[in-house]
Amino acid sequence: MGRLCIDVKETARKHSAIVPELLALHALTGCDSVAATYGIGKTKAIAVARKGYTLDQLGKSLANIVEVTEQAAAFMGACYGITTPTSSMTKIRQKLWAQKTGKSTAAPKLCSLPTTTEAFEHERS
Repeated sequence: MGRLCIDVKETARKHSAIVPELLALHALTGCDSVAATYGIGKTKAIAVARKGYTLDQLGKSLANIVEVTEQAAAFMGACYGITTPTSSMTKIRQKLWAQKTGKSTAAPKLCSLPTTTEAFEHERS
């Protein structure tokens, strides 16, 4: 196996649009102090951020908490493939459940579903 050389300057240029949101993205998708989301890793989250979903309110001490939660829920919904606008993690969970059960006779693993709104909001406190 050969050595890998990364052009840091080119990488920074390529991802410059999402740099301000990387810490929020890391915190939301799981880090040492926050529960990780099943099946949603950093690669998926970066792809969603590149599609225009933002997390620019997360981490701002003066941000309106309702707006923060709505933005974060929309981001996480997109991570799970639910792009219909909703600020409810429970609705995202229900839509994903319907998609998964509509294709199979077996129920999906509960861990593969996003958290409920109540749990999502509890994690932020």
